[in-house]
Amino acid sequence: MTPKIFISYNPDVEIEQSTALRLQTLSGLYNAVVHLPDRSGNPGLKDNTKQRIQDAMVFVMFSTRKLSKAVNEEVNYALKINKRVIIFYDKRIGKNLDTSKIKNANLLERVFDPVVDNPADLLNFVIQNGGFLSANRDAAQSQKKQVENKSDSTTNAALAAIVGVGLGLLLLWALSDDDKPKKKRSS
Repeated sequence: MTPKIFISYNPDVEIEQSTALRLQTLSGLYNAVVHLPDRSGNPGLKDNTKQRIQDAMVFVMFSTRKLSKAVNEEVNYALKINKRVIIFYDKRIGKNLDTSKIKNANLLERVFDPVVDNPADLLNFVIQNGGFLSANRDAAQSQKKQVENKSDSTTNAALAAIVGVGLGLLLLWALSDDDKPKKKRSS
């Protein structure tokens, strides 16, 4: 299963935007897909951004400054459709959102240092905590069962073939004339 991640960022905050772009670039190395919001043209939550959020398995956002209207709309939409939401706060600023009123088990918060933390570590954190691993384990177990079932049916087919060949040989032996004594040849 390919992890699909939507990453939101404040439009005018360089560290958030550059980190989101780095994560999108790194995602190919992790066999993941990262979608970013469509911020072109008119302000507001666009249909293609909604579709990207729907397609994603997890919604990631950066909160290093006060959230823009665009990010607020995106995260509210993600929570509304019950997506797992991971919020990264800037270590120097701390938690700048009051999420205490949000009673959602899909909300996960983490502090990061945008100057020191490696974007690959952030992506690993998202993959490990985005619900992908349990989905991958379920898929792997299902695939293992399919392989075991195929193996069982292959074994049964091979056993049936061996029994069939054995019965065929037994039948040939029974029908052969080897039971009759052979005439001696004179020399």
